[in-house]
Order: sequence, then structure tokens, then C-alpha cells
Amino acid sequence: MRRSAQAGAPSAWFDPPGGRAGAARPERRRNLRLAGPGERLMRAASLAGLAVVTRAGESIGTLTELLLDVSRGRIAYAVVAQGGFMGLGERMQPIPWRALTLDVAHGHGLVLDATRTVFESAPGFDKDHWPERPDPAWHHALHRHYRCPPYWE
Repeated sequence: MRRSAQAGAPSAWFDPPGGRAGAARPERRRNLRLAGPGERLMRAASLAGLAVVTRAGESIGTLTELLLDVSRGRIAYAVVAQGGFMGLGERMQPIPWRALTLDVAHGHGLVLDATRTVFESAPGFDKDHWPERPDPAWHHALHRHYRCPPYWE
């Protein structure tokens, strides 16, 4: 993967999505023929709602958001919704994009290169209380937790 000329930690967090925090998402297996102009390009919106599984095939949640570092032109994190019932008590878990693999061929959606235990012990937040601009140490710790290089490197 190409290294960015800009090194260091991300300078800002991302604002929570407006008006979508309480939207209910049906739990369903999606057709993994993702919309886009080709095999390597796809619409980000077509990823929302994909199942996220561990490398052992255990379901751990559903992709709700992609967080972009717009200054670097990179996907920073995938936000996975876990638990709850009809949007109540749902926990949001940011996962570094580099810790995930899109597995369209086998119909798995996104595969996390970690165990359920690693996922469940990662820092998360309530869907209605997104973190306010975590400091660089938070970003570093999250990438270390998932054993993947930071997205800005």
C-alpha cells in the first residue's frame, strides 16, 4: 500500500451523521452485488447494512457508517452497530478500515481480521453520544488494539 507523505495522527474526529442515529435497520442478508462502476470501485452507500463477521465466520454486527479522512482521501474507520433491539441499547464500534476485508465472493460482507473477544473489548460508544474529537492517542490505541497500521501511514 502506498504511504502518504503526511505522517502523524489524524487531526480531527468526524461529526456524527445528522438525523440517522435512530433509524432502524432491518437485520437481513444483503445481496452482495454492490453498486458501482466496476470491481474495484463501488458506492459507499452500497456498503451500509452489510454484515460484519469475524475471520471464524461469527456475526458481530452491521456496517452503519464509513468515516473518511477527507484531507488524506482515505477511509479511516468503519462503524459497526452491535446489540440492542430496534435501535435501543445499540453500541457503535469504530473499526480501522485496514482491519476489514470485503468478501463479496463468499457472501460474508465484511470480514474482521480479529476474534469476537478483540472486537467486544475495543472502545465503542452509544449511538447517540459520538466521541468529541478523540486525541491522537485514542486513534493510535484503536489501531494497536486491532493490530493494524494506522490509516494515515
